[in-house]
Amino acid sequence: MVILAFEIERPKTTKREVPNGDVDNYAKLVLDCCTGFLWEDDTQIQLLSCQKNWAKDRPGIHVWVKEITDDRTDQRFSGA
Repeated sequence: MVILAFEIERPKTTKREVPNGDVDNYAKLVLDCCTGFLWEDDTQIQLLSCQKNWAKDRPGIHVWVKEITDDRTDQRFSGA
């Protein structure tokens, strides 16, 4: 499981509620950069959560990684 939080520096003038750019493009850059360091290949990632916000303090990228150890490949989501 990988959680990514992008804290983007706010421009001096903007009317946007959230930073510009597709969050999947932000994520792809980080996932590719972590290949060979945190995992062998990003195809190993089973769950990905991403968020982009204006930075409150310092801009940056926060990365959390948790290894999923049990076999969830056969589980299916079912409606309640």
